Amino acid sequence: MTASRDDRLGAWLAGDRGQGLKRDIARDLAEDADFAARAGELLVIERLLGRATQADDDEGAFAREVGRQLDAPDSGRRFAQAVHRRIFLPRSMLRAAALVMIGLLAATMWTWHQRGNADADADADADESTIAILRPGTARCELSSGTSPGDWIVVAGVRTLHRRDNLRVTDSPADISYADGTVLTLLPGTEVGVDDLSGAKNVRIASGSLSAEVAKQPSDRPLVLTTPHARVEVVGTRFTLAVTARDSTLAVSDGAVRLITGIGTTLVARGGSARADSEGAFVMRTEAAGGPVEAGTEVVRRFDIAAGATPSQWSQGRVVAKPDGSGGNCLASDVDEAISPGMMAACAVDWRSGLFRHAADDQLQFDMRTPPGAERLIVWFYDSTSDRGFYAIIPTPGASTWSRATLRLSAFAADDRRPEGIRPGDLLSFLRFSVEPKPSEPFHLDQVRIVRIPPPNSAPP
Repeated sequence: MTASRDDRLGAWLAGDRGQGLKRDIARDLAEDADFAARAGELLVIERLLGRATQADDDEGAFAREVGRQLDAPDSGRRFAQAVHRRIFLPRSMLRAAALVMIGLLAATMWTWHQRGNADADADADADESTIAILRPGTARCELSSGTSPGDWIVVAGVRTLHRRDNLRVTDSPADISYADGTVLTLLPGTEVGVDDLSGAKNVRIASGSLSAEVAKQPSDRPLVLTTPHARVEVVGTRFTLAVTARDSTLAVSDGAVRLITGIGTTLVARGGSARADSEGAFVMRTEAAGGPVEAGTEVVRRFDIAAGATPSQWSQGRVVAKPDGSGGNCLASDVDEAISPGMMAACAVDWRSGLFRHAADDQLQFDMRTPPGAERLIVWFYDSTSDRGFYAIIPTPGASTWSRATLRLSAFAADDRRPEGIRPGDLLSFLRFSVEPKPSEPFHLDQVRIVRIPPPNSAPP
């Protein structure tokens, strides 16, 4: 009886799919549990070998070799012949063979998985074509690939850079060169990431300093540099950009560069510089005070400085000729002993009606010129509505240099350190400027005004 069952199973494995045979085998499997187990093992091996030997690759060749070792080289049909001849392997050997084949299939699937990952990486590399060349010179550089972020390796010699690569320069300058002739020179301590967004060069600067010579870029695809404080858009120019935890400083030596912050967009021209900080204030150096208001800026309130006389709203300060000889007048600070001995200050006040009511998008803008030794300028408002004082501190750009500052009023800090800032609708009645350390010479102001700058087309990072 058992032989008859084995014959039927062998015929089935050999390819006979007759309905009568199928019915008989089903009855055999139901009647004899031992036969059913043995038949299941044979069918598993048949199926595994049948799949593995079809593969036209190294894994398929390996499977066929295992099949030969198991005396079943052609998709298990030798097992069927063995059944016909009633030559059965012991069940323990069949189980071992099944385990070997299961292991083989698992290894094959793992290899295919790894090969798939490698193919995906190759496809990614193909998509992420080279966007720049790193020329480190004698610099020691560390590179973190976009495909393996966080894994830093030391690199030496010329190397291609791809999308989302990150780079650190540790001990001497290194150049990033683009095919159009654009060169970024990274100073020691600089960390950047490179990208190419829709054909536009994009560099993320985490910290450090770089200088750049930028070939003319398409107007709709400028070189974009992003820092924690601002976004710089470059069409073609030479400039330097320094990034610290506190601020980002841009200096333009040729051409013009757009600086975009949370309070608007500023065009920094040849010879100018700008500083953007985490509070959304920026300082721009100008050739002379009294330059035009940037396009699109709405002037809400002017604190005019009339020729030959101090306007009534200025309670502290005096009108003088501009010290750089550029013509016109400006406001010079006076010593204010009431605040602190030797303190230089310029103050505007209107206790009766207030200077202006604050709106959510108001900014304070002014031109300033500070004397040698001055390191920072303090701007202070008194809010009559809340009966509180608010201040902002900005670094001065350098001695005897006219600069334009724009400060977002909502970023002013409260004297009492409470988190609530100046609220929309609050009446501001007093404005004071002072510098530290206390200078021996006055500082100068011009074009003091409250403005509203339209938001930038592109949001800052």
